[in-house]
Amino acid sequence: MFKEKRGERGMKKAKSLQRLWAFLLVFVLAATTLGNDSMTVTAAEVESAAEISSEPASDANEDKTEEVTSAASSDSSENEESSEVPEGTQTSETDEPEETTEAGGENTETESEITAVSTEDELETEETVTEDVTETSENEKKDTFMVSFDVSGEAVIKVNGEAVASAEAEKDSDLSFQVETGKGYRLKSVTADGADLESSDGSYILKNIQGDTTVSVETEQAAQRLLMRNILRANPEESVTVRISGADDNDGSFLLPVGEIKENAPSFAGYNFVEAKVDQDTIQYVGVYEDIVYYSVGESDAGTILENGREIVLFYESDSSNLNVTYITKVNDTLSSDGGSVTGPEKIKKDSDLTFRVEFNRGYVIDNVKVNGTIINGTKVTDYKWDYTVQKADQDQEVTVTFKKVNSYKLTYSNNEIRQGNITSPNSGSSFGNGETLKLTLVSDSGHQDGEGTWTDWLLNQLQINGTFVNVPTSYTKGAQATTTLPSGTQVKIELTNVVSEKINTGSRTVDFNKYTYAITITNAYEDIVINSGNFKSNKRPEIIIKQLVGIANNQLYGYEGYTSKWVTGTINTVYKADKGGNEFYFNILPGYDGNKIKLTGTGMNGISIEKGTYYRDGVTYNYRFKVGYSSETNKQIFLSIEKAGYSVKYDLNGGTGNITDSDTYTAFSGENNVVAITNRVPEKEGKVFDHWELAGTSKEYRQYDRFTISTGTIKYANAQNEFVFKAVWADAEDSNYANLQVKYYFEQENGSYKLDETVSYTVSALAEKNAIKLCTDKDAYPGYIYNSQKSKVIAFASNDKKKAEEIKYYFDLKTFNYTVSYYAENTLVGSEQKTAKVSVNNVALSDIQKPTDAEIAKKLTGYKYSKVDPEAVNGKVAVSDGAVIKVYYVEDDDAWVTVTFLPGSHGRLEGTLSQKVLKGTLWSEIEVPVIKPDAGYAADGWNPELPESTDKINSNQSYVAQYAEDEDAWATVTFLPGEHGSLDGQTSWKVLKGTEWSEITVPTVTADTDYRHTGWSQALPDAEYQVAEDMTFTALYESTTTPVDPAPTPTPDPGPGPGPGPDAPAPGAAPAATAGVLGEAFAPEGPEMGVLGEAFAPEVSVLGESKGPGTGDTAPIAGWSLLMMGAVLTLGFTVYNKKRKKEEE
Repeated sequence: MFKEKRGERGMKKAKSLQRLWAFLLVFVLAATTLGNDSMTVTAAEVESAAEISSEPASDANEDKTEEVTSAASSDSSENEESSEVPEGTQTSETDEPEETTEAGGENTETESEITAVSTEDELETEETVTEDVTETSENEKKDTFMVSFDVSGEAVIKVNGEAVASAEAEKDSDLSFQVETGKGYRLKSVTADGADLESSDGSYILKNIQGDTTVSVETEQAAQRLLMRNILRANPEESVTVRISGADDNDGSFLLPVGEIKENAPSFAGYNFVEAKVDQDTIQYVGVYEDIVYYSVGESDAGTILENGREIVLFYESDSSNLNVTYITKVNDTLSSDGGSVTGPEKIKKDSDLTFRVEFNRGYVIDNVKVNGTIINGTKVTDYKWDYTVQKADQDQEVTVTFKKVNSYKLTYSNNEIRQGNITSPNSGSSFGNGETLKLTLVSDSGHQDGEGTWTDWLLNQLQINGTFVNVPTSYTKGAQATTTLPSGTQVKIELTNVVSEKINTGSRTVDFNKYTYAITITNAYEDIVINSGNFKSNKRPEIIIKQLVGIANNQLYGYEGYTSKWVTGTINTVYKADKGGNEFYFNILPGYDGNKIKLTGTGMNGISIEKGTYYRDGVTYNYRFKVGYSSETNKQIFLSIEKAGYSVKYDLNGGTGNITDSDTYTAFSGENNVVAITNRVPEKEGKVFDHWELAGTSKEYRQYDRFTISTGTIKYANAQNEFVFKAVWADAEDSNYANLQVKYYFEQENGSYKLDETVSYTVSALAEKNAIKLCTDKDAYPGYIYNSQKSKVIAFASNDKKKAEEIKYYFDLKTFNYTVSYYAENTLVGSEQKTAKVSVNNVALSDIQKPTDAEIAKKLTGYKYSKVDPEAVNGKVAVSDGAVIKVYYVEDDDAWVTVTFLPGSHGRLEGTLSQKVLKGTLWSEIEVPVIKPDAGYAADGWNPELPESTDKINSNQSYVAQYAEDEDAWATVTFLPGEHGSLDGQTSWKVLKGTEWSEITVPTVTADTDYRHTGWSQALPDAEYQVAEDMTFTALYESTTTPVDPAPTPTPDPGPGPGPGPDAPAPGAAPAATAGVLGEAFAPEGPEMGVLGEAFAPEVSVLGESKGPGTGDTAPIAGWSLLMMGAVLTLGFTVYNKKRKKEEE
């Protein structure tokens, strides 16, 4: 307690608090990003061929053509610098695109040289205009011509409703005719002199007849286009004659049951079935319908008729004819794959060739390749790949490939191949380590006077390393750089590191020029480095270089070269000198690329547009051009690319109904989604039967599952929107061999019923009035559902008679999921529930799992509210799978809880829980009240406020403070008084527990008044170990510092005999006798005054300093002075004795 009070005095310090608020405003300035020269140029559409052909060429164009022709015929090389060769002498050759010939007898035409303007996109042939016509043909003399019809198969040709074999037609007229096929036949093609004719509403028109014409009509049996799935089991008892090959004595004819070939192929001891083929086509299925044999490559394909003269062959191989092949790789003599890899077959036929490929990693080379211990040689495929062949292997083969790590590589170059510059270091022939960084220094030549008499700097614009033209800096300021990754992975960085100004004295004047130094840094190099060539260009000759061509016909541009004043064909890295009138470039695009998505970028190409039209240049027709204007930029770059065109498929229902779409995007390039699988769905039309699809622009028929390949040869059938349109062709029910068959899908609902899903149901076409048809469906196509094979009806009879027609019905049941829901309160697991659900899309409603059904779990979550679920709910649904665990998290609901707080107060402590959070409405009896532990000298005295009754409910936050009462018998008070001549500084009253050591009490500081000094206390202060046992009072004592205390004079006895005063009478002038106190202590006499301890105060001093004591000659009886001295001594002794006794008693 006393330490606390001393601490409180020590805590009395002045406090000051300053607060500084600073507000910092940051302004972010948005910088406008400059363009990077990239642009997408959309070719302008040509208005019409008529408009273009009708516009006369401008005089300027005529003049320009004349200039070009003149320039082309003149020799302009006389001004060309002999030591400076124009860049771009390297050109890339590209193969001409192969022309595609469509199956079915279509002709692919070769375009002749075009001299007449035409912008018709779909024009397939163009007439060649003959300049000199000297003869008149026989056809020009005739006014009417004969049109003959050549019919193959069952068909009738009708003109004006009458069947004909031929018809006459006037010159320049059109002839319309119809083709009616016989029962069981369908139209295959209609051509006029080899060219396909297009039908319009069932009619064909032969336009602009100029001579006798033969129209060929070809039909085919309607049974040719049958879905293999429909015929696989149509006649399950049928068999097909096939030929066995490779099974030695078993070779010959065999009757193979229809169906999947590998399942029905016969087994022969010692032989294995390999494959079945028709000519070079591998097949998997075979079937028979109406005595016609069909085969297919896959189950989903349409069947193909086995034509006369063709056979199905089943190939076998002997079990003992196979040889095993093993592969081993080493680095030096250690087994390791670090050096590379080898790939090849693990088994081969005996006496067949073994071919395998070895590929070595960068930093390694092939040391040797051994087969069964013999080294063999290979053929290089690429820089890192070699192929090896062992001919007619007759035993098991062990291939061992040994790689060797390369420790160093070689740098090779010739400065003779670097025009207007030199590599100064390192020397050609230098070596560098495996993966080591190689640095070269390339410096331009000194200034030069060109053929025009102009002094120029030399600027780097080409460098070829290991056969690849690498990127070079496009600016000529110090620090400019460019990077390239070679096909091998080697990285090249070229940086302009120094530009030095120099002077040349020509004799007549001093010329200033710059010399350029480049640092070439080659990293990640695991190959020899060869600097093939390089070139520095004149800074006074602006140039244009082609850097990229994508989708451009022949991979080349036709552009104007300003240095030679000629039109030059250019490809990658071809360089053109910029002409002050600008440089024009012409090009065409490759088939399959989108002319509306042309992108022209590169240095100096910003703002240049692509023009679309028909342009003639030196006997060649071009459809696109652009012009690069002249400017002071010295190294313009052309990056020209065209996006591949995207094609779509559209189904024209031709008056029918149905949901038949194709959302895919196709291209015209093999391997890039260019094969269209014709939909297996067909439309419906009242009173009609779907017969087939017909591709717009052709007379070709397509049925479900047929394949149509988009290629550069077939894109001509796409419309202006790049759509391939397949139009539905209808037939009368009585004339069709086919009938529509409904395929319906039913899905179980959560109430147990089944619902038809119209969005996935469809109609198919099947042979009418024939055997039942069985279809298959993807049983796993619908997540959340299980295919119900027992309820589904997969075999149905197709008929155009509604009474006979059946439907195929697929039923899918909801999946049953077993999953766990775990509940968490403030991230602590309180319980889990096992649940089962039947849901349609692999999810459950959040409302079904948000609250637990288990009472114990629900009780533990009382006072908590829902927070979140894992996995997260989407639109009120939570994803679920079989065996999944869903976690539901709860957090405290602040409105549901109250807190009861117990505070210890000032004179004790509490044992127990001081803060208890409970639900609202909790009875007080459920609260654990802590035990009050009072400090010494106190007793527990209840709580403030008083605690509620045990049956009271707690509905708000409560706080209770422990109360205490003092034990008066346990305390003592120590008091310090200032006395009469001073003051005290400090605590003057201490209430302490009895037994408190004196060291716990701080004695106040005494300050004496003026002319006084503190001499002690009314009783001696106890020792530090003294324990206070009762109330104590201490008064400060003082003494005067102004009157010295002299010793009393010795009285001179009066020797005279005369009688004097009696023994008790004071001597004249003597101080009055001391009076005894109550306890026998002698009081100090009134004069002179005595000090506290019996000392006599100094007598008053007169003005002259004389003492007012007895005068000279006064007589004082010896007895009086003796009594006075004895009284003082007794008083002092008695006081000391009394204090000692009292201390001992204490």
